Amino acid sequence: KLLKDSDIVKDPEDQLRIIGYLPLLPKEIKKLYSAKANGCSSKKFHELCDRQGATLTIIKSTKGYIFGGYTERSWYNFNCNWQYYRAQDHHSFVFSVNRKVRDMDGNFTSVLKDPMKGPVFGPMIEIADNGCENEDSFTTVNPMYKQVQLQDYTEFKEEHFKIEDYEAAIK
Repeated sequence: KLLKDSDIVKDPEDQLRIIGYLPLLPKEIKKLYSAKANGCSSKKFHELCDRQGATLTIIKSTKGYIFGGYTERSWYNFNCNWQYYRAQDHHSFVFSVNRKVRDMDGNFTSVLKDPMKGPVFGPMIEIADNGCENEDSFTTVNPMYKQVQLQDYTEFKEEHFKIEDYEAAIK
């Protein structure tokens, strides 16, 4: 029950599947942040998640799609509104609740650490500031990721969406 604290992924089989995507099986996973519990601002996300190490982010859209990303790089906020940092991470990936979508090609930007946004996984998933109140968050299929057959992945088809909830946890 490594994701026992998740308010998004409640099915034990889905939890095991997501944990199985991780490069190493953790002893425990601790929830750092929940949009429902802590507020949906990027400021709050960075306040609770920056400099915490590897994180697993799980997102649920108001349409019911559950997906997310993983990075071994720590989120880092420069405390400036105009600065951001691109980081390579050879272990980062994005996923849907049903299957791992793709590993990131380490030759490209894996995560974008932008204090004006929530988590950003390459150009494929971007969580907007206050994404629970607007449809500025989006997913997109991008050749930067080593793609597999993505025509079945509705949640990754260049769609803006509103967030019902998202969580970030540390392993």
